[in-house]
Amino acid sequence: MNPASTLGSGASRTARELLVAAGLALGPMAVTGIARFAYGLLLPAMRDDLAWSYTQAGAMNAANGLGYLAGTVLSLHLANRIDARRTFGFGMLVTALTLIAACLLRSFEALLALRAITGLSSALVFVSGTLLVARIGSARLAPLAIALYFSGAGLGIVLSGVALPWLLEARGAAAWPLGWLALGSIALLCTGPAVLACAMLPPTNAARRASAWPVYPLGPSFAGHFLFGAGYIVYMTFVIGWIDAHGGSAAQVAAMWSVLGVAVIASPLLWGALLRDGRGGAPLAASILVLAAGAVLPLCSTAWPAMLASAALVGSAVMIPAAASAAFVRRCVRQPGVDAALATFSVVFAAGQCIGPVLAGFIADALGSLAAAVAASALVLLAAAACAARQRELD
Repeated sequence: MNPASTLGSGASRTARELLVAAGLALGPMAVTGIARFAYGLLLPAMRDDLAWSYTQAGAMNAANGLGYLAGTVLSLHLANRIDARRTFGFGMLVTALTLIAACLLRSFEALLALRAITGLSSALVFVSGTLLVARIGSARLAPLAIALYFSGAGLGIVLSGVALPWLLEARGAAAWPLGWLALGSIALLCTGPAVLACAMLPPTNAARRASAWPVYPLGPSFAGHFLFGAGYIVYMTFVIGWIDAHGGSAAQVAAMWSVLGVAVIASPLLWGALLRDGRGGAPLAASILVLAAGAVLPLCSTAWPAMLASAALVGSAVMIPAAASAAFVRRCVRQPGVDAALATFSVVFAAGQCIGPVLAGFIADALGSLAAAVAASALVLLAAAACAARQRELD
């Protein structure tokens, strides 16, 4: 039986397509919510136990971003050679194993290299999953399926936020290796169901062909994505350190991270209409503006309600730029140029993600405070929204 035929027809088809998208969402759960974002929860403990500077702490996520960039380029190279379902499954397995391996290392250089490998394997999952989910559903259902896929990161955020703060409070900073072991085990458990979801879809490599697509007209969106990558990762890397520096408890950290994750999970409902009906760069610009508002709130007040509001705003918007660009590309770029356009968005995003953390860490070390780094990231996000707003709908 053709795998595509298992999707059925009518209402049953819609339900099955959304179920497949939910299965694929275990990819972002593992590689984004856990492998990328949960580092922010472990960072204060790792800094204390390993005596890292802010620059070194930022370099870890910069290495992850560099690996992600390399993985995205590799995904482009493999696009016409290997079925995306295979690269998705392989990336899931490698990501889980590298997270588990992190519990065995203490050397800064070794952890840096491992973080880069995790970024590379994460990109294989994220890019392949994006290409797969972009093939699901009609023109009207597709934005919801895409948003559902990206929102999977929220579940990973919630799970890590529920477990890690209590572990570190009970066992101290030296317990961070147990955190990586727990995270890797969760990612490994996600691999099987995610691969089964892939099996519900037809192979992709036979459908891919080189094709011209409108690169220059997408310039404003590319610029917005690059700056978004540079700006958002600063918040996700250092916000827990900010809370820790202001005397936050394990309960407060767990609550804030859980609120952020729940907001990510809810984001398809919040943004579904704009993703479906919005035109040009409006969805991308609006989501980045909301993210910027959430990122700047900790500078205005460290009171607990403000921090929870910050987490809710950031969580509601952090995965939407990727979903907005994927929906825009599916709507405005003709097949078979869609895959190359989506991969290019991933490349420019990853390039920004490489730069943001290390520059923020350098600023924090130079000025002796995270405040300037957080403020700089908010300005970068505002610039990203301004660029995205210039994007026009393509004919």
